[in-house]
Parts: sequence; structure tokens; C-alpha cells
Amino acid sequence: MTGFLLQTKIMYKKTLEKYNPPPEVIEAKMKVKACTDEMPLTSRILIEKALVIPFFFVYRGFCSAKQSGRK
Repeated sequence: MTGFLLQTKIMYKKTLEKYNPPPEVIEAKMKVKACTDEMPLTSRILIEKALVIPFFFVYRGFCSAKQSGRK
């Protein structure tokens, strides 16, 4: 997610192309990126921080009902 909010358009497009998506998917994502790139960098950083913290907990399994190996 941080790539979407903080990478340059060129770098983000290269990141997308690694996954070989259909061209219309890349075009749609780049249109949305053009909108978010108009936001001030400070606002994008705040959004990035708000999204990364919850993702960390979900990824690490802290929010899942099934927590194998945890006490």
C-alpha cells in the first residue's frame, strides 16, 4: 500500500507490471494514483501510517480468531 501512496508514477507502474495484469487494470490503478498524487505528501503519509499499522496486526495473526502457537 505504501507504494501506491508514496512511489512515483513510474515506479508504481513498474511495480504493477511485475504481476503481468491486463492493461485495463494498470490504466485504472494509474487513474486512481493520479488523484491521490494530488493530495499533499503529508496527508498521504498520515494515510499510509493508518493503513500500515492495522495491516501489520492482521498479517501477524493478532486479529485472527485462530492463533496457533500463541499463549
